[in-house]
Amino acid sequence: MPDDTLAADSLDAIVCFNTLHLVADLPATLKNLHTALKPGGVLISKTVCLAEQTRLWGIPIFLMRLIGKAPYVNLLTFDDIERAIKTTGFETVETGVYPKPFSRFVVARKA
Repeated sequence: MPDDTLAADSLDAIVCFNTLHLVADLPATLKNLHTALKPGGVLISKTVCLAEQTRLWGIPIFLMRLIGKAPYVNLLTFDDIERAIKTTGFETVETGVYPKPFSRFVVARKA
């Protein structure tokens, strides 16, 4: 669902720490962020990538969601988050694993 609260080409930078794995529609969210950034604007994200450890995290998360004790969690890999960012039209500037071992840090520029 588009978010019209962010004006197009209005922001120089967006910092998104520990949130992208919690959105159900990652491509739409990234598109909204891309639209809000000015040309050359920077997206800085750190995303928990639980699938780097094991996809078995899905079982307790699903069970906790059933009883209302957990939010939606997208079990991402490092490749998943980097691919999603690149597919949206960002150019990757830098990546890393901070803190180790399961969070992917990405700095990307609006191309």
